[in-house]
Amino acid sequence: MNQYNLGIIGAGMYGKVLRRCFLQDERANIVWVNSASEETTKSAAEEFGVAKRYRRRGGRLELIH
Repeated sequence: MNQYNLGIIGAGMYGKVLRRCFLQDERANIVWVNSASEETTKSAAEEFGVAKRYRRRGGRLELIH
């Protein structure tokens, strides 16, 4: 069975709903998260158990270290 690496854009209520849906599918592997603020992104990454966090900069996603 194939596994799919997924990212979640938006870590608020909608992102949490998406996460719950993804967790029901054993093929889903959440690997990164992005939200409007760096603080919310960091909090969501910790809650979701993912290491990669991104922020939006100039129309692109940029990795936060």
